[in-house]
Amino acid sequence: MALNLYYSFKTINMKKIATILLITAITSVFGQQMKYVKKAERAVGRVEYSKALKYYDKALEENPDLYEANAGKGLLLGELMEQYEKSIPYLEKALDKGKKDTLLTLYYILGKAYHFTGDYDKALYCYNKLNNFEEIGNPMFQTILNKNIKDCHYAIKNRTATPIGKSSVTNAGPIINTYEPEYAAVLINKNQLLFTAKKKDHSREKVNKWDGKYFESMYVSELNNNTFSPPRRYTRPDLHKDSKFSKYHESTISASPDGNFLFIYRGGDIFIVPVNASEKKPTKLSKKINMSRYQNHATLTKDNKTIYFSSEGKKGYGGTDIYKAVKNSKDEWSEPELLDSTINTEFNEDAPYVHEDGTLYFSSNGHPGYGGYDIYKTSFKDNRWTKPTNMGQPINSSGDDIFMSLVNGDEGYYSSSRMGGYGDLDIYSVNLNPKLPKDSVADPLLALEKEPNSETIESPDAIGKKDKGKKYLSEQELKKLGWNSSSLYFSYNEAALKDNALASLDNNIEILKKNNKLSIVIFGHSDARGDEKYNMLLSLKRAQSIKDYMIRKGVDPGQIKSVKGMGEAGLINNCGNGKECSDEQHQQNRRVEIHILSSSINKEVSSQQ
Repeated sequence: MALNLYYSFKTINMKKIATILLITAITSVFGQQMKYVKKAERAVGRVEYSKALKYYDKALEENPDLYEANAGKGLLLGELMEQYEKSIPYLEKALDKGKKDTLLTLYYILGKAYHFTGDYDKALYCYNKLNNFEEIGNPMFQTILNKNIKDCHYAIKNRTATPIGKSSVTNAGPIINTYEPEYAAVLINKNQLLFTAKKKDHSREKVNKWDGKYFESMYVSELNNNTFSPPRRYTRPDLHKDSKFSKYHESTISASPDGNFLFIYRGGDIFIVPVNASEKKPTKLSKKINMSRYQNHATLTKDNKTIYFSSEGKKGYGGTDIYKAVKNSKDEWSEPELLDSTINTEFNEDAPYVHEDGTLYFSSNGHPGYGGYDIYKTSFKDNRWTKPTNMGQPINSSGDDIFMSLVNGDEGYYSSSRMGGYGDLDIYSVNLNPKLPKDSVADPLLALEKEPNSETIESPDAIGKKDKGKKYLSEQELKKLGWNSSSLYFSYNEAALKDNALASLDNNIEILKKNNKLSIVIFGHSDARGDEKYNMLLSLKRAQSIKDYMIRKGVDPGQIKSVKGMGEAGLINNCGNGKECSDEQHQQNRRVEIHILSSSINKEVSSQQ
């Protein structure tokens, strides 16, 4: 499925916003700083975002408080590059130094950044500043704003994840996922994962001027013993190692329930091709299905007689909508039928998937959700569709969640742009009904790579017994190393690290990289609110998010000896169950602590003598 419309909705009017903000900004910039800001603007206009970032950074080196550079870089990172978590400190500084004619634009973009990172209260504060504000050239602005506000209220009321054991989500890992978008995963022949990505495979490959990303291409990876092989380019006909990228979009969509046919997307239309006839060229579906300039996803029912597809048809409610068509006795598709307003909204409904039991899964940014696209399910009963049910957390997040495809009953894949991934959209495996060993503890929140790890969920007493005899460096010894021993804090019910903690963590990462014999243990904690088992899992996820961040920043995984979830144990104040405390007091307990093993410092010292 091509993501043209997906990205255009997310970045609606983005170049116009950029132009208004940046042109009004540069009028007060002087000297060398003005040259850098102007160069950044021109680079943005050419969709050369990495160059633009370098120019903004040069301006900020000369003046870290420069409004124009902070606003421009924040806008670029958030609205254009979708790196919302990185955009926040720049947008906050720009808002603090802001000018009246750009304040409302900054509030909106900062609100979206808070929304994406799951800081719903701050997002609401920003959104509420924009009531009755009209964005020039965008008649949908207030409609979109109101939807964002409703989503924040929905997320706050539905913070609790799906009950333990009801679903699990796992990142497919770094072999499949990169900092570029990966999505629309389809498993064929039981061990071949086909998916779509927008990444650079050749030095001559250019970005698409529409969204600043590379053109879509298909890839295939072999799955053996739960391990993926490095993916290679894939196309039809499949030329194996010689498969070359198309200049235009080519994407996976879905496979038929019997596994015999594959749907793919090319140039706005849907094609079908036999899975095991690699030399076959795809056949375009009839004009009854390819009825508009843009059709992007399709799925077949178990009997192969009904197709559900998404299209930007003129008869729709708005954006992309979901339609269905039925095969007649002549093996021809009927005129498409638009699904009613129970499912379709004035926003986008997309990526339909029909389970073998008849349940229809789809993604939407029009129904109540956590943010962006969420995944929903509905069933056809008593001659009507049931009200769509939001799949809840951990399947849905404050990012975009889309392209559900189940392959073995309740197991399958989908894509998410949630915090903690490798960048942009990542592919995740999902199990809607995991079978747990007796007496085990389910972990519905974690999004871990498929590789052995030492993460543990244990009782605090058990941890205490295992750690008895282990010695950690004292505060004085840590200071000698330059180690920042401050705790790392988290928002309520969240496992995403707060931006203001990154500086201290980055400092410690550099120490670990320079002293590669040092070993650490990471302890995650929660406050006392909520279910005890849930808090144990949440504390572990917080600790795991620190580990993942450290490894991505270059820390040797071998230096991280253990990652442990302590749950409600280790409260540092009197805010236990039943105690009335302010959120600031509870905040003190929502933390991660990193301890250096004293045995490793002895090795490090002896190796340097």
